[in-house]
Amino acid sequence: MARREERGGKRSENSQQSQEQKEKNAAAEKAYKDALKRIPDQKNSDPWANMR
Repeated sequence: MARREERGGKRSENSQQSQEQKEKNAAAEKAYKDALKRIPDQKNSDPWANMR
């Protein structure tokens, strides 16, 4: 019976950790997307444009 109690305790810890992990992942994903939005668009440059 002691093992079942330990498992139940670990499950509640895992669910708590998974909730915290989900929040961390969501924050990291938002920061990543915001950082991508700040990168300016690159222009296609033609190095031979002046030679033609």
